[in-house]
Amino acid sequence: MSGSGELYASIDIGTNSALLLIAERRNGMLEPVHQMAAVPRVGRNLAGTGLISEESFAALAGALDSFLAGIREREARLVGAIATEAFRIASNGPELLARISALLGIEARIIAGPEESRLGWLAVANRHPSPDLAVLDIGGGSTEATRKGSGMSMPIGAVNTLEACGPDAAACRARARSAFADGFADWRGCSDLVVVGGTATALAMLELKLPAFDSRAIEGLRIGRDRVAATIDLLAGLPDAAKRELPGMDKPRADILMPGLCILEAFLDAIGAAEFRVSDRGVRYGVVIDWYIKNRSKRD
Repeated sequence: MSGSGELYASIDIGTNSALLLIAERRNGMLEPVHQMAAVPRVGRNLAGTGLISEESFAALAGALDSFLAGIREREARLVGAIATEAFRIASNGPELLARISALLGIEARIIAGPEESRLGWLAVANRHPSPDLAVLDIGGGSTEATRKGSGMSMPIGAVNTLEACGPDAAACRARARSAFADGFADWRGCSDLVVVGGTATALAMLELKLPAFDSRAIEGLRIGRDRVAATIDLLAGLPDAAKRELPGMDKPRADILMPGLCILEAFLDAIGAAEFRVSDRGVRYGVVIDWYIKNRSKRD
């Protein structure tokens, strides 16, 4: 991955957010040139209806139009677009994915949980190589936990936890603990946990009181389990309007941050971890890295 000057783009459509990455290969790493985010929350009310609503899809389509404008402006190559948990479980997911493919001009894919886990691992390992690396990716509708050679995806996320439990921190914590009750005994003692996804980056923004998202400031930031617990307790006592006014709050995520942190807290307890590092290197990075690996002989 030596520098080439070429720009590659990917789009990650999650249950809560849609993310665009435009990046360049530099000195063996994928480095961001431009990023965009939108919060169409396609998973809203999905558990009750089984459908992604037309209202949410319209918001997503508007975001994708903006993403395409950014890609064209920078003359980047769109190498992949993926959709995750909401599209996996929505009965109209395949139909809407076809509309996304037509809009983007490439074949978008609904990826399964293990593939989401693998791509997230690729992304973080490229930026934070470590023999004991473990990656936790908390999304809106699912959470992926990955170590070298093994990974798992669980259908618990910040959005579906909020819809299941409401703003009740005790209920959110109980739901999260149940999700990680089994299967993590051999993870205990893990010395290098990196957490990606909006929950982790929003917590980092709060910790640093950032006025706007700054990937360089949050990348690699170490946060202790005690800060996760304290932030849950803080948010549990505030109405959404007050949460949005906290210094550093990622406002579109204000209502789902507490449920996401309950998932993070439960995972830390399940593996006995006292701290973790934050990374912005999510699945969208893995999509580009995976494409490059598969096409390396054609590019070099």
